[in-house]
Amino acid sequence: ATSDPKAVSFKTGPYPGFPTDLQAPMMAAQCLADGTSVVCETVFENRLLHVRELQKMGAQIKVDHDTAIITGVEKLYGASVIATDIRASCALVLAGFVAEGQTVMTGVHHFKRGYDSLDKKLQKLGASIIYKSGQDYDDIFNKININNNIKSLNS
Repeated sequence: ATSDPKAVSFKTGPYPGFPTDLQAPMMAAQCLADGTSVVCETVFENRLLHVRELQKMGAQIKVDHDTAIITGVEKLYGASVIATDIRASCALVLAGFVAEGQTVMTGVHHFKRGYDSLDKKLQKLGASIIYKSGQDYDDIFNKININNNIKSLNS
């Protein structure tokens, strides 16, 4: 068996179809898969807002209406990204973990409200997640810094 992820294509749908809530995290995984994936979102409109943010990280994704075509890349790169919803926040955090360099995500309130202590669970697995807030931005736009090599953000 190979450890290299292979591209898969899927279409979201109501139960028992592929869950639309897993579309964004699965798309993040497909960014590093070998080959081309086609993802068709059939449940909700505007569920591909995370694509632009993944592209900032080096993902090769083309969108045509409700369909995304993802060509796997060798690596993703840290970037400043914006989480627009709960599912996007999860996708961007996952992409940030495997990205080279630091990823800074705003809109972290989606991540905090969408998952039950997922940050703490991921930290137990070795992830480095640092929340930063201050005068420059209010609580709703807290930033989350994601990097598997962060030593300190005090500069």
